[in-house]
Amino acid sequence: TADKYTITKPADLPEGLQYSPETEAAFKAFAHKSGFSDAQAKSTYDWYYGLVKAGHAQQLKAEKEATDAAVNALKDEWKGDAFKANTELATRVFKKFGGDKPDVLKFIQDTKVNGLALGDHPIFLKVFAEIGKAISDDSLSGGGRGGAGGELSDEERAKARFPKTEFK
Repeated sequence: TADKYTITKPADLPEGLQYSPETEAAFKAFAHKSGFSDAQAKSTYDWYYGLVKAGHAQQLKAEKEATDAAVNALKDEWKGDAFKANTELATRVFKKFGGDKPDVLKFIQDTKVNGLALGDHPIFLKVFAEIGKAISDDSLSGGGRGGAGGELSDEERAKARFPKTEFK
């Protein structure tokens, strides 16, 4: 019977790759209907999950490359201190209007536009920077850590905002 197969969840699934017990059960039913031996079913299932893991790795690589390219393009557009100022402003505005809530943060991190997390998307940052400018600087709390020597450099600020990005 299908439930006698020794197929189990792969032990080495990368973080973020979901496993479906329903898919496992459906595969076991397919393998049984197709007359697979236990060894054939396990070998085929392992092969399948090898493809799934490789596809997941390719997707993560493509997303990282898209993020790097978008951030670097935005740095080219917002030259010098403008990149730091505008990304800080966008971040403060977003947090002021609900961006510090876990469900909102999860949404902007998990929602992808052309492989780019919504929160890292240049249009998202541009819109929130413009909102910040429109509602005026004095209505938002200041950025940075304050105090002597407490300010972050542009590179430190960018790396804090985009921790997985390699800047050129």
